[in-house]
Amino acid sequence: VGCPNCTAVLYCSDNCQARHWNKTHQLQSVSCTKCGESRETLRKCSGCKAVQYCSVACQRADWREHKRACRESQARDVERCLVFKPVAIKEGQGAVMVETGGTGEGKDKRTKVKIEIVYDTKGVRSDYPMTVTDKAKTYQSCILPTENDYPKLFSLITEKGYGAVTMYFEATMKPSTGELLVNISNSFPETW
Repeated sequence: VGCPNCTAVLYCSDNCQARHWNKTHQLQSVSCTKCGESRETLRKCSGCKAVQYCSVACQRADWREHKRACRESQARDVERCLVFKPVAIKEGQGAVMVETGGTGEGKDKRTKVKIEIVYDTKGVRSDYPMTVTDKAKTYQSCILPTENDYPKLFSLITEKGYGAVTMYFEATMKPSTGELLVNISNSFPETW
């Protein structure tokens, strides 16, 4: 379970998080990493999302010190990811950023995605594709049951997801390879 205000701290359970949540971590999660200034809104590092800054100037000033930790954090995120090669939803159902095999164009994009398991009157269907969308619905695709990590994701969503069919994750879309990296250690309590 990740801290809801930052991604610098991970906990083994909600109880562990509640015990650790103290003034020190609370202040840490609303203060600039470089200058320590407290603000209501701070910008997270776009690479690791683990540190936050009050301004671009503070972020640039901290980059030399933060660069190594940032890259290590991103590498750990990849290790916690399930990798899928999603396929496009039928034409006409929204813009699709990733086609099977990849487009070879564009930068990797980190975003939050909603993954839903198909269900009908017979219940949850493990033999149907899961749908993947971002909040703006600029990305829509399906994860097929033939994917290697499909059973692991399916189990996670049925055990911990909303209504046992929906879960929200941090993900990275890789247009160059057509892959979707789903960070299963970083799910979000959102609804859309």
